[in-house]
Amino acid sequence: MIHVKVLGMLDSLDRNIKWLSDKTDINYSTLYNFVHEKTNAVSYEMLDKLCFFFQCNLTDILQHESLSQQRSDTHDITKKTNMFPMMDWKSKSDIKDSDS
Repeated sequence: MIHVKVLGMLDSLDRNIKWLSDKTDINYSTLYNFVHEKTNAVSYEMLDKLCFFFQCNLTDILQHESLSQQRSDTHDITKKTNMFPMMDWKSKSDIKDSDS
């Protein structure tokens, strides 16, 4: 899962999304949806504008939460449901056993 850290950056500057939208020429609703993680895609152009404006790297704007962190946060939901129903997860030993 990807988390957007822009709101924290704005808070530290005592600024809001509207101010950032005006300064970066990024559409307000696009920026709002991005910082509130309500979008499934983001343009390279917007990421570039944000990095240029804040003089930072992508890792300052975005944070990746690893699968192990997600699992511990959800009390290992994979034991309760199949998160990847289209994948057939087999270990090497399972493959060798089934070929015999």
